[in-house]
Amino acid sequence: MERLFLGRHKFNHFRVWYRDALSEYVRQMLLDSRTLTRPYLRRDRVEAVVRDHVKGNRNYTAEIHQLLTLELIQRLFLDPN
Repeated sequence: MERLFLGRHKFNHFRVWYRDALSEYVRQMLLDSRTLTRPYLRRDRVEAVVRDHVKGNRNYTAEIHQLLTLELIQRLFLDPN
């Protein structure tokens, strides 16, 4: 049923992309040990968000957007590598 309405009101389908085509990337970035040990994140909640979204149980598109943005900023600008 979801596919029937895709594209009717927006052209970016991050919910479906994060669940299907980008699910491996989301898992690699957000379930990485560096990500899960950030002091501002709760490991159990991040794992639950990724698991439930990828399985299709819940829609955590906004949360995944925020988590990916935070992690990319952390890795690109704040981590001393």
